Amino acid sequence: MADDDAYHYHLLIQVADTPLGVFMQRVGSRYARAVQKRMATTGHLFENRYHALLVDVDTYFLELLRYIHLNPVRAGLVALPETYRWSSHGAYLGIRSSGWVHCDFALLMFHADPLSARVHYRQFVEDRIDAPRNQTFYAGHPAEPRVLGDDRFLATLPMPPGLRCSTVTLPEIALAICTELAVSLEELRSVRQHRQLSRARGLIAARALSSRAATVSDIARFLNRERSTVVRAAQRYAGG
Repeated sequence: MADDDAYHYHLLIQVADTPLGVFMQRVGSRYARAVQKRMATTGHLFENRYHALLVDVDTYFLELLRYIHLNPVRAGLVALPETYRWSSHGAYLGIRSSGWVHCDFALLMFHADPLSARVHYRQFVEDRIDAPRNQTFYAGHPAEPRVLGDDRFLATLPMPPGLRCSTVTLPEIALAICTELAVSLEELRSVRQHRQLSRARGLIAARALSSRAATVSDIARFLNRERSTVVRAAQRYAGG
């Protein structure tokens, strides 16, 4: 798929007994060998390692499926998603068959009858055919970019490898930053928008999220702010 002169592919996969890394290695190596045989070339075909997101199925599955199937249209490769050869969209519509694409899980979310389900699915996809890409699917969760889900979903997951539980609490982080910037906790929780207060709120959010001391919702309640405000502040002061 072409996107800003880069070629890539999107897969929506349910991981079972086979680790995702093993599966992706097989797919990548077989595809690379096929291309190299056809083009008489050698060396690495893919520039970077694959990018994976753990997805909250209840909230994001259908949106992500639609996002993937509309990518060829938004990239200007085709006018309609069903005319793109390298897409599973045709399998979901029942106009193409593929033994390794399983459509039942998604179609049952629309209707128990397969024909009615395909009608509703087609409409669901085409409703957003002229809409821009959803940038949510590039960012991930502010506290864990490898996860596509909210605070509730993140809290249900085991600690990812390489991360540890925080040894400090959100109030301790807030106290340290308030002391450092000479502001009070009462001022932080007020409606005031002074530059020093905004910086303190951003640093608290960024440090609490990066250390996994608190979730976005926890910080929002603590600072008396909206979740969206906390996310923007944390992103601005990340690494600070």
